[in-house]
Formats: sequence, structure tokens, C-alpha cells
Amino acid sequence: MNVPERACDIQAAVAARTLSATEVCRDALDRISRLDPRLHAFLHVDEQGALARAARLDREPPEGAPLLGVPVAVKDNICTRTMPTTAASRLLESYVPPYSATVVERLERAGAIIVGKTNCDEFAMGSSTEHSAFGPTRNPWAPDRIPGGSSGGSAAAVAAGMVPIALGSDTGEAIAGSDPRDSTSAGEPVGTYTAALTGDVDGLRIGIPHELLNEGVEPGVRAAFDAGIGRLQQAGAQVTAVRLPHASLAIPVYYLVANAEASSNLARYDGVRYGTRPDSSTVAGVYYHTRARFGAEVKRRIMIGTFVLSAGYYDAYYRKAQQVRALIRRDYDEVFARVDLVAVPTSPTVAFRIGERTADPLQMYLADVFTAAANLAGLPAISIPCGMSEGLPVGLQLTARPFEEAALLRAAEALEKATVMPRPDAGSL
Repeated sequence: MNVPERACDIQAAVAARTLSATEVCRDALDRISRLDPRLHAFLHVDEQGALARAARLDREPPEGAPLLGVPVAVKDNICTRTMPTTAASRLLESYVPPYSATVVERLERAGAIIVGKTNCDEFAMGSSTEHSAFGPTRNPWAPDRIPGGSSGGSAAAVAAGMVPIALGSDTGEAIAGSDPRDSTSAGEPVGTYTAALTGDVDGLRIGIPHELLNEGVEPGVRAAFDAGIGRLQQAGAQVTAVRLPHASLAIPVYYLVANAEASSNLARYDGVRYGTRPDSSTVAGVYYHTRARFGAEVKRRIMIGTFVLSAGYYDAYYRKAQQVRALIRRDYDEVFARVDLVAVPTSPTVAFRIGERTADPLQMYLADVFTAAANLAGLPAISIPCGMSEGLPVGLQLTARPFEEAALLRAAEALEKATVMPRPDAGSL
């Protein structure tokens, strides 16, 4: 059975009845069964539920479903009503939500089949997926290396060809739009993203903050990045130098702001309202034994966040971080008056080896040096493979103005078409 690799080709085959959703689903489950014991990309696979869903789609295929019959994996911090949602934490190892997240409901309305939940750093706190309470995910290109994080399970599942699509913590396309369950989601209308996939980047202006790339970027990563930019130029894009003077402060600002939020948000996991409740004769004992189940990285972030929000340090740390965050956003606003997109490497290095940085949290955090600024500034960004270094893939990140995902997708498609990327050798896993 020849099942296409791309989601759009699977949808077309199932819609045309040249393949059944059940055949596609069985193929994905077989790949997971064969490859995942080595990679540990999945924390839960719902074989029975996925096949039942596929059978229903074969009997009654919905009209105009853009993901008809496409197997999809979902990061395990996204709620699924019929499957466990653990956030890769011992605190939630037996938790099955009473509802599915809006993004999951939208995927299913689009005809997708949710086959399982993928591994991640505990509560999505980490850069390598090594902080999962259930063990690390391994990189399909080199199983002794990390797959990135915190959505490493989803990344490995797609890279190894187990599923064509997997959700991490950032989402778009058929699941874009305001979420009635999330008061922080934007009410901006969603455009037709597929209309942006013209392959035409002629005249698109791309800015490169060269001073950010001069320190810490591996030569092989820089060479692959430069080659990717060159291919965009050949396709008609215009490249110019820009300055983001405060972007180098993104890591300390991000880990102050994010840890403060972690301290506040994770306070609910007390064994009373949320979290696995241990046996204890006192309320204090319930609290203590529940929170003792947090992993080391989550504990570290809670402690830092509690410290920076405390009365004596709030102004010196948290307030100052928010002020610098505003400066980072202002830098981008000024740059976007001259260019349409900003390009940087996704990471300064290729995937590092498992265990290489766990003893040094600061080195681990520096893996996010180019990605954190977009989160702080509230900007859309996308990472596209642009080449290889040391036999490992290198990513190129593009960032756009708020709600201009169409420009990102247009440039990403052009780069993807111009870049020949090998696939990991499944036979060696």
C-alpha cells in the first residue's frame, strides 16, 4: 500500500476513494508501532479509537473536509476528551479531560484522525524534551541527540514519517481563529491561508539582524542559513540588513516573564483542585506530596517566578523585564516599517546530545535565543528546514508583523520548494 506522505495528498486520495481512511490510519499506526519504541515520540497511542474514527469517516465522509482521513498527533499538553492528557507530568499521569480543546475539535471537524499524544517537556517547560517525566524523545536523525523542545515528540513524529501533521503548542491553518474557551486569544478574522501559497516572493523584503548572528552561531548553521537566504533571493526576495538592538536580551526577559507566569499558573496543582492527590492525613501533607511530583525544571521555574514576583524584587526584576519586553516589540515595529519579514536561524546550533546540557540550565535556555523574541513581542513566526550541518537539519526562522501569517506561509513555501531535504533513514532506527 502506497500512502502519500503529504497531508494534502492523503486528503485527495481519501476523498477520491482511491485510499480509505482506515488504510491510511493503519499505515500510520504500523509506522508508530515500528519506530516509536526507539524514539519515544508518543506518550499515548489510541489505536482502537483512531481506527473507529477512520471507519466512521469511510462510511460517512464529511463534505469539503480539508484534512479528510489525515492522521494527526497532538502534543500532550492539549486536552483530548478520549485520551489521557498528562502534560508529561507525574501530577497528571492518570488525567483524562472531560472535554477536548478547541483546536482538537476543529481538527476533527476538518476530517482529521487523532492517533495519539506526543511527548514534551513537563508542562511544556524546556528546550529539549529531556524534562518529560516519562523520559526523553530521541531525534530521528541521530537517536543520541535531542529533537528540540518543548514539542520534541511532535517534531520527531513528523520527521520520522509516523504522521504527516502533529500539533505543538503553537497552532494555525484549519484550527486558527478565536477560541471561546481562551480569553487571551485574538478575535482577528482568519484569512484563507491557502490563497497565500502562490510561490511568488518577488519583491518580498526580508531583513537580517547580522549583529545577532555574529556570536554563538555554529559555522555549519550559518552556512545553511545563508544558503537558504540565497535561495529566497534567487526567487525574487529582497534582502537587507536591519538592527534589533534589544533582541539579545530576549532570553533573560523571557525567563523572567515566563517563570513568573509559571509560578502563578501552576499554583492550582495542589492535589485538591488539580493534580494527583496523594494519601496524607493533613492538608499540608497533601500540598507537599503533590508538588514534590513536579520535575526539577518545573520546580526551578516556579522558584524563580515566585522570587521575581515577591514584594522586595518585583520592581527590580519583573517590572524591568516587562519594560525591556516593550523595547523588544518597539524594535520590531521600527524594522517592519522597512521590511516584511525578519530572518534568523531557528537555533544557533544543531541538535545537541541527550544529557549534554541538563546540568547547565543556562546553556539549555540559550537554545531559544532566536525564538524567544517573537513570543515576547507577540509576533507570528515559522521555522523551515534550510539545509544540513553535521548530517543534521538546520532551521531558518521567519518572523512577520502581527496577523500577517500569509506572508510567512508564502515565503516558507517558496523556501521549501527550493530546498532539497533528505529524510531520516527509518531502517536505521
